[in-house]
Amino acid sequence: MKRVDHYISIFFLPVVRIKKGEPFLECTACGQMEEVSAQGWDRPLPNRQYQCGACGKQLEQGFRFCPFCGKERSP
Repeated sequence: MKRVDHYISIFFLPVVRIKKGEPFLECTACGQMEEVSAQGWDRPLPNRQYQCGACGKQLEQGFRFCPFCGKERSP
């Protein structure tokens, strides 16, 4: 589980945290990110259909970039 916090920094050194980020899970294999809710997280179904947000073509689950238009798949 990861979380991105926002800090005020001086010369690239974080000094004061100003905003606490929301926790999320990131797959180490494909980079897909899932939100973590109070009940846990929803795992994607094994036969979930992935679609490119730019061109609308169907993508396989492991694809991070669309082979048709080259755009990165949105999470």
